[in-house]
Amino acid sequence: MEDHDNAEIIDYMNIALKKLKMWVDKKKFTTKSERFEGRTPVGAVTAPIKGFENIYVAISRENEDYLPQLEQYILVYEEGGNEILSGIVEDYIMTKSDYKEGTALLKVRLLNSHGVSLRDFRRIKILPTPGSPVFQALTEEILEINGLPTPSEGISLGIICDKDDIMRIQDIPVKYILNRSFISKHLAIGGMTGQGKSILLKNIILELIKEDTNLIVIDTQGDLCQIMKAMPEEYSDPSTKLLLQDLNLKFEGLDDILMIRDMSFYKPFFINVEGFLKIFPWEDYGKDSKNIKTGEELCIYLPNLTNKAQDVLKNLFKVYMEINSEFNFENFYKWIKESNEEDKNQVIWTFNSNSSYEIKSSKPTAQNLIRELSNFQAAQIFDMVSEPNIREILNKKIVFFYLPRIRGYEQLRTILLFSLISKIIHYKTQAANKDKLEDFLKKQSVVIIDEAHELIPYKYGASGYLNIFGKYINEEFTILATEGRKYMVSLISASQSLRKLNPNVVEQSNSLVLFRGSKADIDTVSIPTTLKKDLFTLKVGNAIVYCPGNLPTRNSCEIRIYPPRFLHVNPLKATTLFLQNKIKKYKF
Repeated sequence: MEDHDNAEIIDYMNIALKKLKMWVDKKKFTTKSERFEGRTPVGAVTAPIKGFENIYVAISRENEDYLPQLEQYILVYEEGGNEILSGIVEDYIMTKSDYKEGTALLKVRLLNSHGVSLRDFRRIKILPTPGSPVFQALTEEILEINGLPTPSEGISLGIICDKDDIMRIQDIPVKYILNRSFISKHLAIGGMTGQGKSILLKNIILELIKEDTNLIVIDTQGDLCQIMKAMPEEYSDPSTKLLLQDLNLKFEGLDDILMIRDMSFYKPFFINVEGFLKIFPWEDYGKDSKNIKTGEELCIYLPNLTNKAQDVLKNLFKVYMEINSEFNFENFYKWIKESNEEDKNQVIWTFNSNSSYEIKSSKPTAQNLIRELSNFQAAQIFDMVSEPNIREILNKKIVFFYLPRIRGYEQLRTILLFSLISKIIHYKTQAANKDKLEDFLKKQSVVIIDEAHELIPYKYGASGYLNIFGKYINEEFTILATEGRKYMVSLISASQSLRKLNPNVVEQSNSLVLFRGSKADIDTVSIPTTLKKDLFTLKVGNAIVYCPGNLPTRNSCEIRIYPPRFLHVNPLKATTLFLQNKIKKYKF
């Protein structure tokens, strides 16, 4: 740009800089201007220049370190009105050679007027007076101006995208921060397979580990456990390495951050671990039948019972508990098989010589009951090993539960999950009623579930029939979703099929992270129509965060998730790395 030999402009600049020196020498601050205490102004606002519509800033010779940049944010303090104004540098009126002599002039487009907090913004009513000091906006101030939370306020979900380009401030990528208050509420993640849900879950785990949280990770594929190990650098592509370097992130796994005593690994006794998963110190756990307190609860484990068979089972359970001090499934099963007699079209259970207890049912009902009890007994669910220690779980930084899909155990996985969460809430509830609350109970417990539609299914099965199992899941999650928050238990669930996920999960989630999905799934989500259209065109690795109240100026935001710096490969590759001794087994 050519130099301007306008003596009037030079005079304006000199007057502005003299007034600036007077302001600096006064060193008087208000609640608004004290943010500039100890900071050197980059320049001062000049008098209005004829023929120019924007305001202009004369560069001060006092700030030799400042080199003006286009698209840079600045803050103006208007002393007369005790106002802070924000603006962006749009152009140079003088050349950079003039700047060396202290005569550079910046063209600035004003944005808003602000309160003590820069997030409190309003329309500008008056222009700043000549001599008003101008400061270079700090990174955290630029975030506030744009209505974005600072990194210290929560966990990062990814990098904010602006029309598919990464948003940068002072050449630094801007992170989307989920405020700490939303961590204590539920979050749902949806999208088709291969879009980045599991990577996001692992990123969230790495973020939450740095917070004062207790993480309970439900791994249905042996995939989330991979976060324990850093990604071997040779398996990452150049673009991933460059972006991680840009974000100041290194290759790391949880075992680089935590001590082994901070972690636990649990699996049901009927599940075997193989290959890569053998590196973890798994503890077996199961169900104690003595904890079954009602016939209704036992019916949940036998969802294929007819309604009449359920009534018979409840009556039999009631009689058994009147005779015995506690429930034991094997004894109960043997007792039922040995105590019945057939009489024409009926089956009669008689329990002592004077027939004080007698329960009758039709033969088809009795056959249904005995068959379902026999099938359940063959699975040997109860009393093989003890239940997990809830106190120990809550005392850990992170606990992994491996619950893969195994034929015949699908519904049991869900029961194990809800039993676990219910016991955690119950434990915290009981602790809250005591005079002294232990420190570990004050932590937020976050339950993280991948492929959540498998564990928390829609209450109506394929036939559309609401069975006792579906009813239990629906009612229990409603209780957990509402009561859990009171006792610092929240849920993060990811699913590739939101329409198959229990609707209470999405409805009770204050935050949604949505990757590209099918129309059937997107239609199930309560978000603005314009956002639904955007979901069809998202690139792999990009998602829309819909969280009203998290950002002061917007309800939704597109993000790009961080590439994996932890192990994220298919199970076959993970096992290969283990066999090649590139992933070490834990030593104790």
